[in-house]
Amino acid sequence: MEETLQIDSLAFGGGAVGTLENGKRCFVRGGVPGDTLKINVVSDRKKFAVGEISEIITPSPDRIKPACPYFGQCPGCSYLNIPYKLELEWKQKQFERFLIHSKLADPSAMKPPIGAPARLGWRNKIRFTYKDGIRGYLAEDNRSLIEIADCQLARLDIRNLAIRTPIPQEGTGKTTFRSSEEGARIVTEENAAELLQEKILGQEMSVPAGAFFQINQEAFDLLAQEFLDLINGLEPEIFAELYCGSGTFSLLAAQTNVKKILGIELDRQAVKTAAANLKGKGTAEKRFLCGDASAMFSHIRKEKQEHILFLVDPPRTGLAPDLCRKINQSGLRRMIYVSCGPDTLARDLKILETGEHPWRVVSTRLVDLFPATAHFESITLLER
Repeated sequence: MEETLQIDSLAFGGGAVGTLENGKRCFVRGGVPGDTLKINVVSDRKKFAVGEISEIITPSPDRIKPACPYFGQCPGCSYLNIPYKLELEWKQKQFERFLIHSKLADPSAMKPPIGAPARLGWRNKIRFTYKDGIRGYLAEDNRSLIEIADCQLARLDIRNLAIRTPIPQEGTGKTTFRSSEEGARIVTEENAAELLQEKILGQEMSVPAGAFFQINQEAFDLLAQEFLDLINGLEPEIFAELYCGSGTFSLLAAQTNVKKILGIELDRQAVKTAAANLKGKGTAEKRFLCGDASAMFSHIRKEKQEHILFLVDPPRTGLAPDLCRKINQSGLRRMIYVSCGPDTLARDLKILETGEHPWRVVSTRLVDLFPATAHFESITLLER
């Protein structure tokens, strides 16, 4: 079914949105607010429709030529067809819709967004899939392989290494390229435990090659400074964090006047690395424990909870409902939630803002760690 569609907004996830003649909202990848498009409706659902562009009848005045030749095929980038300033504005609108329109935060708590230092060349890690002599990224169906010779989101040293690396002519698999202070390398099961050197706000730290680390270090420095501003303003006696990884936030907290640092992480090697990273840093007593976040939460409850600044930095899936309930039942009074998924952040806030002593959002800020893509990071301070 072919229709004409006027694009009026960009939804979280990267899809452009307009209203069909029947009043149903329709999502289209690659559209720009202000576009008039001819589209084919490929999925007509109860509450919305999904379309594909067959023709740009009238382009938006904001539409620009994408910097990447794979834009429109590769699902990695969503916004290379608009200026970065406009991308950041729409991401802020999406963030506000999750928190303010849902009445999870007061507009006064929303700080201005922090944009990325660079739109391209920021990824310190990419993972190519290869199959029978072809290497690239998986399409949105997570099965089809799109041949990609060069990813402009990646750091230059990764791009150069990927171009030089031979592609297996038979079989299937994945190749992970990682860049650190020491340059680019291929990460395999055999060398995943080797330590790479990184810097956060000038602080040196080690990270296992195969472990999680912020993918845009330059932009993360901006979020790290936001964290330092918050902790210095609160002056907690104890800093405790779940999903501590190799101790990034603990390393920053050690620069402050905290007397004790407690970190919990499921990855055993990351726990050992965090302890090594914090050794000799600051005067605080430090303790890092290995285990599931919810199961290990009891260790935090044993501390003087009224003196703790508690931080969570979960994966995109957010916090488990059981952990949210435990946080609600605790005596904690101040918490920082670092999120890479505004949808799961909003879901968790709905739980945290219920109960006998509900949490409230004091401040929240979008920090764009993933420019050109549909994703962004945020840092939220909650109190009760």
